[in-house]
Amino acid sequence: MADIVTITPSPAIDLSTAVDRILPVAKLRGKTQRRDPGGGGINVARVIRRLGGDARAIYPVGGAIGKLLRQLLDQEGVASHTWTIAGETR
Repeated sequence: MADIVTITPSPAIDLSTAVDRILPVAKLRGKTQRRDPGGGGINVARVIRRLGGDARAIYPVGGAIGKLLRQLLDQEGVASHTWTIAGETR
């Protein structure tokens, strides 16, 4: 049993990119895209896991994004309990 349980009613996939430099009035083009599991409780569970703690994230999943979210958390070793929803995870 996990020491800490988090509940995330509206999980998400956070998308970020990086640029070499920021210039005024210039179009910025990211080199790569990074996808990370997100949402308040999920972020807390990820940090607890990284710090060596035991946490379980509880969150709904739906569609391809929900499947990706679960895969990303599994890769990080975050224990999860999910339930399937009709819609798509954001």
